[in-house]
Amino acid sequence: MGIINRDLDMSEQYQTVQAGPFATATGATFPICVIPYACKLSAFVEAAQGLSGAPVHSLHVLRFNSAGATVIDGLFATQTVQSQGTSGPIGFSLTSFGNTMTFKANDLLFLGCGAANAAVAKETVTVVLDAIADIKKVFSL
Repeated sequence: MGIINRDLDMSEQYQTVQAGPFATATGATFPICVIPYACKLSAFVEAAQGLSGAPVHSLHVLRFNSAGATVIDGLFATQTVQSQGTSGPIGFSLTSFGNTMTFKANDLLFLGCGAANAAVAKETVTVVLDAIADIKKVFSL
């Protein structure tokens, strides 16, 4: 029988993953993280410096299954990136989809870059994952 730890504070039940710094450009995609266990996305924040044009980013999931790979597009509304020096970090709105969308272990969360002639010199993204089970099977199918 597994050991279930119900003594953790709410803030200790989340896992924070950070990716970057990296440069983005129009049409590029960047992997953020491989989802380690069944969870939902609690927060997604990006901080950017050195903007060229008005870059637009979107969040996607690549899910592998017996038929191959499936891309789940448009998890959340796209957002226009703002410079950290001007506005501070900016996060995706999770109200429409984030509270109901669950990820499976081994899903790949990635960032898609749109808008013509737009780029970011340095960007860092932070993802907060909220486990949906007390017992986590890490990287299991």
